[in-house]
Amino acid sequence: MLRSLITITVLLCSIPVGLAQSEAARHGRTAVAFPERTAEGHFDGTWYYASREHRVGMFVRTVEDKTEVQLIYRSNRRPESFETDWSGRAEYLLAGQPCGFELDVLEATADRLLGNWRWITSWSGDEREVRSSVDIHRTGDGRQLVIRFPDRTYTARDPEGNEVQVDQAESWTFRKLSHRIVRVEELPF
Repeated sequence: MLRSLITITVLLCSIPVGLAQSEAARHGRTAVAFPERTAEGHFDGTWYYASREHRVGMFVRTVEDKTEVQLIYRSNRRPESFETDWSGRAEYLLAGQPCGFELDVLEATADRLLGNWRWITSWSGDEREVRSSVDIHRTGDGRQLVIRFPDRTYTARDPEGNEVQVDQAESWTFRKLSHRIVRVEELPF
């Protein structure tokens, strides 16, 4: 019993301060809860996200009052990886087939980035396309960043032209690694 209480106390104490759930997006039977937005911190620097599926490094910088984003993607499931340029675009090959990724930042304020996400991959005649608007904001103490995909659409097409489409909101929470843009070798890949 004492061991259980200690475990619960440790788990509760490990929750970052300021991550109160401020809003939720419902999509069918699925709900995605988002932490409160904050004005703490700033976007410029290096951010990192990891899941069972993939790892993403994100570099943000401001040049002449324009926010620029560069992404580095590494899949944990297949030999897929890419790096965008500072315009948020990448062209790469997967199994010898051309693929493309775009993250366009359309609006940037000190506390919020808005834009569009488009990712097309193809292999063995199959094609996958992911599209969404993105809403990026900081949370907690300003060292966490949430990318919200409120209208994410995943479309899969096979060589015969059959198509399956899934609409589902999603979000990723990044941690800030540094206020500076680090070298790729410094990312915890």
